Amino acid sequence: MLRKLALSVVGALSLAAPVAAVPIQIPVGLEGQTAWMFSPQTAGGEETYFVEVIRQDSEGDILIELTDMTDRRLSYAWIDCDQDLISYNGGEWSYVDHRKHEGWYSDIACNRPLN
Repeated sequence: MLRKLALSVVGALSLAAPVAAVPIQIPVGLEGQTAWMFSPQTAGGEETYFVEVIRQDSEGDILIELTDMTDRRLSYAWIDCDQDLISYNGGEWSYVDHRKHEGWYSDIACNRPLN
């Protein structure tokens, strides 16, 4: 569902949205779900991709899905909000580097403001 919505709004949002320093919040679904669009301006490159919170496990870790709109590639990351850790695609846990995009991923997953 996210990908269908994304395809229909990417063009409109990229033309209508001002250049921003933070990702653009996009409502998806009927139950208040939200995805975040990283445009080329916020991604610092040429790609456009989306981040969506998928679920929280029994230990409190939060799974996010990263969708690259260029090649429709999916990847995943687990975020541990209590210890400020991230694990990409089932790999080793490492500390979130808040100077990179993973800082935004952590803020999105942990429901912190994106300022």
